[in-house]
Amino acid sequence: MPAMPGVHAGDGQQIVTAEQFQPRVSKLLASKGGKVLEAPFALTVYLCPSCFAVQHALSKAAG
Repeated sequence: MPAMPGVHAGDGQQIVTAEQFQPRVSKLLASKGGKVLEAPFALTVYLCPSCFAVQHALSKAAG
């Protein structure tokens, strides 16, 4: 598990499907389709067992 400041233990993975995600379209990237991120993709979810704070980070695993 990569180091995440303030997060002590607990991690998992969440797969985000096209039905669950509405991409933002960038005007600056319009000539390249405008989307910065397309589904499906995976998120690594970190949970602090002390305060139950949740953090998400894009996963290196394919979604």
